[in-house]
Amino acid sequence: MIENFSFTLKNNKAKLLKRVTWIWYFVLLGLITLFAFSENVTDKEQRRLLLRLGILIIAGALTYFSKEKKDTLKGFQAAIFFFSIMTIYSFFGIYFTICFVLFSVFIYWFTQQKTIIFFNDENILIKNGFFKRIIEWSTLNNAILKDGILTLDFKNDKLIQEEIEGEVANEASFNLFSQNKLQ
Repeated sequence: MIENFSFTLKNNKAKLLKRVTWIWYFVLLGLITLFAFSENVTDKEQRRLLLRLGILIIAGALTYFSKEKKDTLKGFQAAIFFFSIMTIYSFFGIYFTICFVLFSVFIYWFTQQKTIIFFNDENILIKNGFFKRIIEWSTLNNAILKDGILTLDFKNDKLIQEEIEGEVANEASFNLFSQNKLQ
């Protein structure tokens, strides 16, 4: 009988990285506001457009942070906010900032990806976003799951120890499986 186990690792840094991304978002919003009142914008219509877009972005951010919204809408709203910022900067020809915003959006997306570890009879697969890492059972000294913490002890004295997301019902069967694979 082939046994397979998979665990999703808890991403403890996701909340911090989400906050950093939103701080960067508000810095960009502040730059838009400063630009709207700068001497470079002489046309009143451009200034009104910038102020309207700034108000729209602030209103969107406030709805993002309201507790009533579902998580599925938050990613969509964040994408719209960053798209609106890129539109404003492209309107005024500040293309370097557009590249920086796109890079920030990519980093934000990448840090929100879940890391999943798959265990099967042949090997262990760690998957996160674009990256996959295959670990052979022969490179491990021990693999154990206890109290929601997964520990992989390698023969080269490296150690991976991560918290598992959610309840783990099959802790004993996983430990028995891993001990059989390591013998």
